[in-house]
Amino acid sequence: MKAIVWTRYGRPEVLQLREVEKPTPRNDEVLIKIHAATVFQGDGEIEAIGKDVDHFKVAAGVVDNPLNPKQHAGA
Repeated sequence: MKAIVWTRYGRPEVLQLREVEKPTPRNDEVLIKIHAATVFQGDGEIEAIGKDVDHFKVAAGVVDNPLNPKQHAGA
């Protein structure tokens, strides 16, 4: 899969587009596919879940509110 990665702190020029191995979620994690990202909000959908995750489902929509770190909910 393609990903934007950085190997050192710096200005936007340190960001690199690379081909990386797709991560696999651990038992208590979810993998979210990002559709769009902005400075304030990222929208995506759950692509995979770990075997111990029971409160999220694959293909569920996700909206993250970085201004409220306690709010993490599937749409």
